[in-house]
Amino acid sequence: MSRPVGIALAVALLVAAGLMWFRASERSASAAEDLAVVATRATEAAWPEAVRTHYADPGASLIWIHQPRHREQMAAALDRAALEGISDEELDVAGVREHLVRVEEGSQTERAESELELSSALLRLADVYARGSRLLTDTEVEWRMDRDPEPDHTFLAAVAETGVAPALDSLRPVIDVHDRTVDALARYRTRAEGEGEWPRITHVVETAVERGDTHPVVAEIRNRLRGGMDDAERALAESGSDRAEHLDDDLAKAIALFQARHGIAVDSVAGPETIAAMNVSLADRIDQLALNLDRFRRLPRDFGERAILVNVAGFELRVLEHNRPTLQMAVVVGQPEWRTNVFSDSIEYLEVNPYWHVPESIEAAETLPRAQEDPNYLTENRISVVAEGDNLGDPIDPSGIDWAEMSADDMPYDFRQEPGPENALGQIKFMFPNDYNIYLHDTPADALFQEDFRAFSHGCIRLERPFELAEYVLRHGSEYTAEELAAVRESGERTRFDLSTPLPVYIAYLTAWVDDDGRVRFHQDVYDLDEKEEAALGRAS
Repeated sequence: MSRPVGIALAVALLVAAGLMWFRASERSASAAEDLAVVATRATEAAWPEAVRTHYADPGASLIWIHQPRHREQMAAALDRAALEGISDEELDVAGVREHLVRVEEGSQTERAESELELSSALLRLADVYARGSRLLTDTEVEWRMDRDPEPDHTFLAAVAETGVAPALDSLRPVIDVHDRTVDALARYRTRAEGEGEWPRITHVVETAVERGDTHPVVAEIRNRLRGGMDDAERALAESGSDRAEHLDDDLAKAIALFQARHGIAVDSVAGPETIAAMNVSLADRIDQLALNLDRFRRLPRDFGERAILVNVAGFELRVLEHNRPTLQMAVVVGQPEWRTNVFSDSIEYLEVNPYWHVPESIEAAETLPRAQEDPNYLTENRISVVAEGDNLGDPIDPSGIDWAEMSADDMPYDFRQEPGPENALGQIKFMFPNDYNIYLHDTPADALFQEDFRAFSHGCIRLERPFELAEYVLRHGSEYTAEELAAVRESGERTRFDLSTPLPVYIAYLTAWVDDDGRVRFHQDVYDLDEKEEAALGRAS
């Protein structure tokens, strides 16, 4: 290279470097000006506190202006939120997308406003992931669950540091069934957008149609199952399509699978309940999946090392270890008129061979009227009478009491059922003291666990295998052994086992559950909460 050419190249490089420095300085000055304008606007009371706090920090940085990566991730987050059942109304998606454009192309004042609007919108989305829909906060939905903390200014600082996507990922539920439900929602929506609604059954039958029967409604049932979303049901319904109106063995099996997935007594018979479930529209099932995704978000993001999850609508209990089920059993829950509340707490102790302290509501509605009707009722059912408020006191002789003169409002007594095989709580109860007087317990009525519909209690939760759960709880939360538990159980003596490590318990209401293999189960809405919550979310038809 000749000397003049070398000098020219060096000069060119110096000029280019100077230009780059000048442009960087210009961008830096522009960013500083934009940040100053944003910080001033952020002092207005109309913005969320977390937004005001973030931009008031001297070390704060802009999240959206001059940040194309963050804007791209926000646009992607809106798309993903829709896939996860979060409605446009929840976020004002159209408005957010307008601000994504304005924050890049608008005037300095417009950019400042859009910076604040986007940060506010991202906080709303983060709050939905962390705590569930805000549309339900002013509506009585009978959900009293301790929720994760509301995202604050530290969340915005994390977004500025790492980006939108990882910050939101840190808030999404980690329990596997959440992601399986997202996948199921996508499959159901794809079906709706492609083939449309599944077939409807129009024939009305006065008596149930059974295996071996031939009836026009059978052809519609076959067509409905062939057009459904379950692979096994579709294949079985297809196999006998040459005799469409005949309820053959394969169609009976398909009906049984459908019944099992929908919480209906499995009898392979096409009765009114089964047909009604088949006629729930695809659109309604899509809404149901989206609603239950929000219910998962109202539960803890991470259940921790160990927790119990009771699904009232599914009549089932799961013990979770690091968010994976390790023990599962059937439960009996409250009747619709004696609902099991939806809430969270922690099991503090177990009581073996317990008393049953009859709740005031049951005293008034059942125990006192029966004692008045039958003088032997209390003795025959091992129910003691104790002074009001003295649950552990000595029994009072009921024969000296004029029950006919008693009323529930002014009765100076309480009822207590003594330990024994007929005790309503069985031989063990799991206590997490709460305002609802609800707990987990054994039951002498084992036959109820054979039923598909298991809403029979007065609100407490009866366990299919209580001592298996007790051994697990004591093994991981105390120094007591299974042998000590068995000895106390055999003794008949009322004994309390305190836990050194309380076990969190979450009593939830989930009307959709997707199994490990992707099979979708829809539970009965035993307390009619789905329609109520759908209305609050703006999705009820």
